[in-house]
Amino acid sequence: MGLAALLASLKAHSLTMPPVYVVDAGLDHSSKLRLAQVAPIHWVDAPLVSNLQSKLPATAGYPSQYTWLKLFASKLLPAGLEKVLYLDSDMLVLADISKLFKVPLEGRLLAAVRDFGMPCGHAALEQFGWRMDMPYFNAGLLLLDLKKFGLLSSRIECKIASWGSKLAFHDQDLFNMVCLTDGWVELDYKWNAQGLGTYAAFRTRPQNDKPQLFSVPELERLTADPAVVPYSAKPWSYLCNHPFKFKWLYFLDRTPWAGWRPSWATLVQVCTCETQEFADKVAQQHPEFPVGKFLEAVAANLAETAGCDQGMQCPQH
Repeated sequence: MGLAALLASLKAHSLTMPPVYVVDAGLDHSSKLRLAQVAPIHWVDAPLVSNLQSKLPATAGYPSQYTWLKLFASKLLPAGLEKVLYLDSDMLVLADISKLFKVPLEGRLLAAVRDFGMPCGHAALEQFGWRMDMPYFNAGLLLLDLKKFGLLSSRIECKIASWGSKLAFHDQDLFNMVCLTDGWVELDYKWNAQGLGTYAAFRTRPQNDKPQLFSVPELERLTADPAVVPYSAKPWSYLCNHPFKFKWLYFLDRTPWAGWRPSWATLVQVCTCETQEFADKVAQQHPEFPVGKFLEAVAANLAETAGCDQGMQCPQH
C-alpha cells in the first residue's frame, strides 16, 4: 500500500508520468495487478533479484535484506539509462520531480539530501575512515549517475562483502562511504523532508556533534511546502502525529486500496510496541528527546479515540 500511495502522489504531480521501475522482491500477483492500475510499471523480475540475494548482507528485522538492492541498480535496470531517481516506497511526492533530473551531477556519483537525524554520520563509521565533520546524506531519495555507478560496481560489491554486516545503517552507510572518493551533490532539504513533526525540530539549533541545518522559520516553511515527504512514523502502522499523515490516506484513496484503514483493534495492538520502538530509536540519536512525554501524548491520543471502531478517518480536503 505504501508504494500505491507513492505512485498516486507521483502521478498527481507529474505533467508526464516518468517510467517507473519496481523491484519484485516477492510481491504477490494480486498486489502487482492492483499497483499496475495506479501507474504503468516496469517490473524488475524476481529471478534477477534471486541471483543477487547471496551478495546481500543479512539485516536484523527492519529494514529487510532487500534494502541493499539499490546498490546493484546498474545490474537491475536496463542498459542505456543515464540518470535514475531512487525513492523509498514509504514516501509521498508533492511536487514535480522532473526538476531533479536537471540537477547537474558534474562527475559525481549521486545527489541526495543531508540526513536530518545524523547530519554528520555516526561514530561507528570512524573505523572505516569516516570523520565526524563531514556531511552525511539520507539514502531514501537518490539521484544516481547510473553509468558511473556501473563502472564502480566491482568496488562497491567488494565493500559490501567486507563491511556490509558491520554497518549500523546498512546501505545508507555504504553509499556515504563510497561517496568519500566519488563525491555527491547536496539537494535542497525540500526533496527529502525528514522527521517533520518529530526530530527535524532538533536541527534548528547546534546540538553536541550535530550542526544546525535550518532556522525555526525555515523549518516552518519546509513543513508547509515540502516536495518529497518520507514517513519515519508510518501512517498505516500506528497513530503517528506526522503533519502529512492524512495526505498519505488521501493518495491511498486514489488507488485500488481506496477506503482501507487499519481497524481500531489493529491500531491498539501495534501502537504500544511500535511507538516504544520508534521513540527508543529517536532517543538513541537525540538523548534529549522527551520519550516519556511523547509516549504520554500517544496514550492520550489513544484514550481520546477509544471506542471508535472505524480507525483513522481521512479529511476530504
